[in-house]
Amino acid sequence: MPGYHRCIVDGCRNLREDASISGPSFFSFPEDNRKQLWCTALNLDSEASYKGKLVCSEHFLPQDMKITRKLCPNATPTIIQNVAQRQPFKELTNTSIGVRNFRSRSTQSDPPPPISTSLIEEMFRGTGMFKHFLIMQIHRASNPRQHYSDLEKTISLAIYYSGGSKNYKCWRKWGAKLPSLSTIRRWVCKLDFQPGRCQDILDCLKDKVERMHPVEKDCILTLDETALHKGLQYNRFSDRIEGFEDFGGSDRTMNIADYALVVMVRGLNTDWRMPLAYYYSCHSSTSSQLYNIVCKFFEDLFSIGLNVRGIVVDQGGCNQGMFKKFGVSIEKPFFMYMDKKIYFMYDVPHAIKNIRTGLTKYNFRMEGHEGVVSMAHIKEFYDIDCMSTFRCSSKLSDAHFNLTNLSKMKVKLATQLFSRSVASGMRTRIDLGELSTNFSLTAEFCERMDTIFDMCNISESHCPLKKWKSNSQVFQNLHEWKAAEMWLSGLTLEAIPNVVIRDLDYESDVEENFDGNDPNTKRKKVRKLPILPCIKGLRQTLVAQHMLIGELQETGYKFVKTRSMQSDGIEHIFGHLKYRLGSLDKANCPMFRRAFRFIFLSNLIVTPDGSNCEKFDSEDSIFDTQRKLSFFLAKTNQKTLTLFDQIDNDNDDENDNGFVIPMMSHTAATFILLPLSTWIILRRL
Repeated sequence: MPGYHRCIVDGCRNLREDASISGPSFFSFPEDNRKQLWCTALNLDSEASYKGKLVCSEHFLPQDMKITRKLCPNATPTIIQNVAQRQPFKELTNTSIGVRNFRSRSTQSDPPPPISTSLIEEMFRGTGMFKHFLIMQIHRASNPRQHYSDLEKTISLAIYYSGGSKNYKCWRKWGAKLPSLSTIRRWVCKLDFQPGRCQDILDCLKDKVERMHPVEKDCILTLDETALHKGLQYNRFSDRIEGFEDFGGSDRTMNIADYALVVMVRGLNTDWRMPLAYYYSCHSSTSSQLYNIVCKFFEDLFSIGLNVRGIVVDQGGCNQGMFKKFGVSIEKPFFMYMDKKIYFMYDVPHAIKNIRTGLTKYNFRMEGHEGVVSMAHIKEFYDIDCMSTFRCSSKLSDAHFNLTNLSKMKVKLATQLFSRSVASGMRTRIDLGELSTNFSLTAEFCERMDTIFDMCNISESHCPLKKWKSNSQVFQNLHEWKAAEMWLSGLTLEAIPNVVIRDLDYESDVEENFDGNDPNTKRKKVRKLPILPCIKGLRQTLVAQHMLIGELQETGYKFVKTRSMQSDGIEHIFGHLKYRLGSLDKANCPMFRRAFRFIFLSNLIVTPDGSNCEKFDSEDSIFDTQRKLSFFLAKTNQKTLTLFDQIDNDNDDENDNGFVIPMMSHTAATFILLPLSTWIILRRL
């Protein structure tokens, strides 16, 4: 509808489809008590519904807007059509210093009035970043060629990483005195993270931990891998060849890497997260390598003051082998380190996807029930539901059944298949006589899997429709974890006569009654039932979460967010990598390194919360960000020493036949030889 995209203020002609990076922003009506204030200011009926209605940024005062084109929490609109007629800037007149006027949709031909630094500080007291940004503009107007200070670099990086390159270009287009994108990228390139443990990251994390509340220090360690495109490339900033298997330090081989392992730490009940390291491996990492990496980070994290409560990984074969080295199992899903329990858990979304994949191949049986759970039942329900005028499960589509290699990785396709709406829809069709009663077991399976996923994905403080999704009710619903684990223990595959299914675990369903000392007893033949490994992994996760939540309750926790017990933080790195890939299917090593660096810097810089409003900055917020980036800003002031600069300063590497580039470990003593003619051609270029 056209009214949905138009500014609701009477007489305003701004349209949402006409908005661009240089045009006005649009904001929706708040849902709290601020709605009454907005309706009073705009002469609107406060009883009416304004869902989907928008107000453009030209109806807000300058102090109501943040530099990222967001609104302050207490912003109230006014009926103003011309930005130049706004009153708050009338007092900024008596000074001799001027700045360039930012272009907008309501640009005037007259030059802007001069602005005083003291008046800026008085007017924007408390909004630290905006105040220093305006002072930076005044300083740059009179000193355009002066080197950027650390504070100016911090402001520029904060704008770049909070809004992206398009938002940054918008500020420069408006006339803001900011460094160019090439300058920003040149600074960022000097922060060259190498595979393995990085002391700079640990120092940043240590500085962050020193200012944390004791509850914030409880954290979860996560690991995950992604496939890479094989290839070699020279990195001139670090003077090394990228693309070989590298676990940091001297642990580097001549094998070409095709996998990248990421290690990340995140808060258990708070939203902070920090990528710690990455590694390149040829094929997947071995269980021994993962064991050594995890033990080393346990030592590092505890030494800087963090309290590691658990570790979360997917259910790959190397991760299962690592868990066996730590001696964890379903009955004992924890490992003692420094007299503290560290719980080992598998990623729940990954387990849900594997169970969906297993159901497409085999039928499940539930203990104490006749019949089977089958994917064919869900498919038949979907076919009948599509032919109905009113659908019971509108989210189901052909994509949920015709899976590709890419769609198998999407969690929502698995969770929407095992949802309460599908279970309710199947029961409705059974009551109407459109489906047989054999489908009821499949409906119960979908409902129970939906409950398990909701319990392991808690983030909301209050959810009235699903009591087990409220983080404040976790301790009252702790028995649900035990009940879910017991239900999963009775879930097996349908036995196929005279067929042994490979890659599955087999457990006994009959107690063996045999006493070697009693000749009257005979050994019974024990029948084995196949069980999916992902079901056993999900059972271990539920037992670990049950124990961990009970331990947190004894510590004094008021609520628990089980969503933090997942590896979605690492998936953000992989998601950013896929966004940068475009049409490519896999990234190479340099692209992965840049994605890791981008996520690390983004986590260092404070970003706003909410969709329309950002936090009201304190006076010291920008200086706090500058302190976090101090090690990085020091690198931006250093001159980059390239390969050819090293050749000019070190004649020992040059001889009659060519020169040597050190690129491998000291133990391997591996070098690449370039002929002298190639060196001469490169020097001329």
